Amino acid sequence: MYHLQVPSGHVYLGAADDVTGGELEPDETCEGVLFQLKPGNYACIVSREASRITIVMTPSIQGNNTLDELIRI
Repeated sequence: MYHLQVPSGHVYLGAADDVTGGELEPDETCEGVLFQLKPGNYACIVSREASRITIVMTPSIQGNNTLDELIRI
């Protein structure tokens, strides 16, 4: 489980090359998905079964993680 702070209400899930950085933002040319959520903190569970990836995001009190490794699916 991962915890996210989502102050803008926008969460992009996709290739790391397409995430926000500098003055660049993900757009329709990216192959990821942009989720619209209510601003706040979320718990995120990611699972994979064969070629199907499931993502569940639920409101959470906790809004950050201490990660030492990359998140890979």
